Amino acid sequence: MLIDDEVVRRSLNGIKKEIGPKEGGVYFEIQDDFQFLLINIDVDECEVEKKDFKRVASVLLGIVPGRRGEYSWMVNFKKNGVIVDSYFGGNEDFPDAGV
Repeated sequence: MLIDDEVVRRSLNGIKKEIGPKEGGVYFEIQDDFQFLLINIDVDECEVEKKDFKRVASVLLGIVPGRRGEYSWMVNFKKNGVIVDSYFGGNEDFPDAGV
């Protein structure tokens, strides 16, 4: 198991620290038999700005373990229910891809 409760807790805490004091707007799913963490951020609820998206997503670089040949995480930023930007990472074969 790559994605466990501790990885999720640290990931969500790190992201919430970056987006500020307003609660809500951050949702997650564990997919691919605990190998992939998907985080959706509703920018309407937390008011994170587009200029900060990459910085917020990069929090996961030091938290979510990587895996060979596949990405291990993705962060989607949604506005009015529509994805407006995405960042991904965790592929050990392509460590500079995504963020």
